[in-house]
Amino acid sequence: MLLITAKTKVGKTTLALNLAKDFLDQGKKVLYVTYEISSKVLFWLFAGIPLRKNWRELTEQDKKAVLERYGDRFFIEDSLTLSDILAYVRVAQPDVFIIDYDQLILTSGRYESEERRISHIVSSLKGVALEAGSVFVLLSQVNDDDKARWSREKEFYASVHVHLVKEEKSDIVRYEVKLNRYGPSGEKGTFEIDWNSREIKVFHEVGIK
Repeated sequence: MLLITAKTKVGKTTLALNLAKDFLDQGKKVLYVTYEISSKVLFWLFAGIPLRKNWRELTEQDKKAVLERYGDRFFIEDSLTLSDILAYVRVAQPDVFIIDYDQLILTSGRYESEERRISHIVSSLKGVALEAGSVFVLLSQVNDDDKARWSREKEFYASVHVHLVKEEKSDIVRYEVKLNRYGPSGEKGTFEIDWNSREIKVFHEVGIK
């Protein structure tokens, strides 16, 4: 499970779309479940990255080219319930599934609090990722203290946790690897986003704190 946290409008979705492209370019199958952005708009945002064009300038021919390149391995779904996601992953067996983002997922049953509901969502998604052998990418907004919103257990379930902060009046986003169960935590660096195409252009590693 890769947890990506940040405040709103920092670049979580942009980073996730670039990750999706990287996985697709490796021949992987990717499922992207979107809640705040419609699947149609999300596809256009994605298509701008490999074509290096603003999504508002894309033509139907551009759309066809991207579909021919990725369409048989890239699946975008709107507003799936938790049970829908679990069934989808079990049947389709994507190499990667991206959830953007967790607190908007509808669930059945009653929970003591929103904290417990979100914890159940995240543990269920990590469980099905382990079952299917998939990489699970979760995008999460943060509270004022920069902790994952609604459930700090998200940080417990994560295998890798990356936190993003956007520099003011800049295309630069700072990142910090807050947790890495496969190696040392604390790596910091920056990456630059071309906001016209949403392509991530350059990573600069600062080092380990």
